[in-house]
Amino acid sequence: MTQISEKLSTALAGRYRIERRLGEGGMATVYLAEDVKHDRKVAVKVLRPELAAVLGAERFVQEIKTTAGMQHPHILPLHDSGEAGSFLYYVMPYIDGETLRDKLDRETQLGVDEAVKITTEVADALDYAHRNNVIHRDIKPENILLHDGRPMVADFGIALAVSAAAGGRMTETGLSLGTPYYMSPEQATADKDLTNRSDIYSLGAMLYEMLTGDPPHTGSSAQQIIMKIVTEDAPPITKMRKSVPSNVAAAVARALEKLPADRFETAEKFSNALTNPAFTGPSAGGAVAGTPVSRSPLTLGLAALSAFLFITTFVGWLRPRGDRDPETPEIAALFSVGTDVRIDTRSGFSLSPDGERLAFVGRDAEGRRAIWIRPMREELSTVVSGTEGAEWPFWSPDGRSLGFTRGDALVTTDLQTGAGRWLCGTGDLGPGGGAWSEDGVIVFPAHRVIYRVDADGGDCLPVTDTLGWVQTHPRFLPDGRRFIFADLYGYALYVAELDSREVQPLLEGGTNPHFVQPDWLLYTSGPLLARRVDLATLNLIGDPGVAFRRISMPVGIASYTAAANGIFLGVPRETTDQRLVWVGMNGVTTDTVHQPGDDTWQANVTRDGRFIAFGGFELWIQETSRGIPERINLTSYALEPAWSPGDSLVAFHTGASEGATASGGATQRLRLYRIASGVEETLWEGPDVGQKAWTPDGEAIVFASDGRLWSYSMRDQEARPLSMDPIGQASRVVGTSGSIEFSPDGRWLLYGAGQTAADLEVYVRSYPELTPPRRVSSAGGSLPRWSADGRTIYYASPTGDIMAASFGENGNGSLGEVRRVLAGGTHEGLYGVSPDGERFLRRPTTEDVTPVRLITRWQERVLRSAGTEVGN
Repeated sequence: MTQISEKLSTALAGRYRIERRLGEGGMATVYLAEDVKHDRKVAVKVLRPELAAVLGAERFVQEIKTTAGMQHPHILPLHDSGEAGSFLYYVMPYIDGETLRDKLDRETQLGVDEAVKITTEVADALDYAHRNNVIHRDIKPENILLHDGRPMVADFGIALAVSAAAGGRMTETGLSLGTPYYMSPEQATADKDLTNRSDIYSLGAMLYEMLTGDPPHTGSSAQQIIMKIVTEDAPPITKMRKSVPSNVAAAVARALEKLPADRFETAEKFSNALTNPAFTGPSAGGAVAGTPVSRSPLTLGLAALSAFLFITTFVGWLRPRGDRDPETPEIAALFSVGTDVRIDTRSGFSLSPDGERLAFVGRDAEGRRAIWIRPMREELSTVVSGTEGAEWPFWSPDGRSLGFTRGDALVTTDLQTGAGRWLCGTGDLGPGGGAWSEDGVIVFPAHRVIYRVDADGGDCLPVTDTLGWVQTHPRFLPDGRRFIFADLYGYALYVAELDSREVQPLLEGGTNPHFVQPDWLLYTSGPLLARRVDLATLNLIGDPGVAFRRISMPVGIASYTAAANGIFLGVPRETTDQRLVWVGMNGVTTDTVHQPGDDTWQANVTRDGRFIAFGGFELWIQETSRGIPERINLTSYALEPAWSPGDSLVAFHTGASEGATASGGATQRLRLYRIASGVEETLWEGPDVGQKAWTPDGEAIVFASDGRLWSYSMRDQEARPLSMDPIGQASRVVGTSGSIEFSPDGRWLLYGAGQTAADLEVYVRSYPELTPPRRVSSAGGSLPRWSADGRTIYYASPTGDIMAASFGENGNGSLGEVRRVLAGGTHEGLYGVSPDGERFLRRPTTEDVTPVRLITRWQERVLRSAGTEVGN
């Protein structure tokens, strides 16, 4: 259980027993709990700490009382609310079902009758609330729960209570009530006096999405969406879907009118129009016909100006902090790199020292990979010539050059002249990029330690000794001699000096460090945290505060980047592919599987597709048909889980505390979890335990360790090397992207191997007598999978395509031609194949720009949440 849920459990002891985290929204984190007094399951929603700090308990509880008395069959009632310790919470019934968002993610569009039925029942709930002078303010698919096919509106009046409790200080939280896709124009322009017709607009926008598959207005950023809501009509609904009846299209068009007075007067009248075939509405109508509504240039101009003023306030915009109004609130806003390139946030992105430019790894329309630069004050990104295949860009102190890794080499390029310089070819370069000091020294991760090299060239020398893990993400302190770095799997931060091999522990429980002037240390530990540092003594000052709560999975990827002046860009957790989808051969998504927990990033599906194990810092098991994950309370984290043939055991690995082995690799434990009894146990300890698979008879686990294959006998409880030769043509196996799989008949072993993650290939060899490995992939491959009949090998290409190779057609294990069976995008992967071979479990397609979030002012919120005084 996470630290916050442990504190919450203590605070609520005697009233509610917290069982597990269900999810997180814009305002609150949701937990499944047992109501101790009434012996029932409930959903406890805990307001985000930065929001609670602004509201205050007494005012929030007073305001929320106005919604507690609402009783309606389509409104999720409020059981309880209050303050517990530092937490503000409210309690609602636990509904064992799904949200409308889950349903739309899975089906994209609904049948007309079903969509209208859901809308009319929600409209009935809205009409009841409006007659009781309560406006929801946040109608969206995420707030519609489906219980036995019946919609129930959640969080009714919560947004109103929060807004009223906050008074004029809502902007201090960095949150905006309402989701941009479903905001009414008056809500998008920050009108304080919202009426019931704002909810009617949001309901119309939700019905529009149910019928067409998209909200009325879309865009790559919140700014674009809001501007369209205020100035543009939605595309005609009948143009998007011809089967929509004319009365339904006309009712939607009227609900989406820009002026509140032009919409339905009540939600009941909207509902009646949807079920009345004779309803026609006004002529024209942006969302029903193709004729645009006439509006004067002055009206459009004022609307556009209003939207612009709101957006610039909403974003806090892009001026460096020194040029900003000190009263401008800290706000998070979506940030786009443009429409011609897709950012690959897993391969590194970096703000220039002055915060004016973003360097990132991106792919163009043809899938070509290179470094791009996007000026923060512009919307066009340009590619940096000579950086094809590069990863992990980092800046020189003057911003004139970039360093990056390519394959096994460290390279720099002059952005003015285009001249490149090859510095090191050490191999086994780590993630996290390098750091460039004012004196022209570069430090970078390689071979599990940190190396140094002069930017003008010279010897590459280690400056730290192994800690038994993977050292990564080095960042210089202001003196240019000391630097911070992360112990990737040990999950701790250290400080080292260029002139000494000694390291000093800084803190436990963090990674991805950055230093921000004058004395801030930023690091990820679930959320993005910040602490003050005494630079003379390296003592940490005060408690950590939250800079950005919903930061993405921190291990091994660039979840954020920060400039010295305090601006940073982060990847929100909800946008880092925290879901998997089943995709057919035709490219159509048939089901969505949401990845549970804050700290899971790996998945393994059983051969019959019934269960999925999610691994990472937590282990979760989910039955795919029910879609309800269960968190397994382990004493340690669980990496690369693997199912036994009977689906009753899960093998995984984790780090041991003893540190490095004699060979220099990190000591790790091969562990086992027994589902029936809930017992976990250690099977074996050794260096670099990685990918693993059970033999089809369940008698042994074959796993990678120190670049070789081993077999652990469940009967003898001993591990023996299968071969002392390196796997494949490489000296190591990349565990996370590799995957070992046995053929259904147990005669063949399939795996991914490579010197680094950039050169992974797929190999196959016989078992148990190991013949020489044969390469299956032709130009890179990972995450290989067998078909149910063992006649086809599937794997993911470096560009995310799913490839297939026929196997064993002549009975001798012969390989056939490799072909592409499903196109994809970057880092989609392959996590399972359905028994019939017609569907693949993978990440969703990244057709749009991967969103990142711009943060410009965060120190005040950090200081509030940490409980310290604002200093200089």
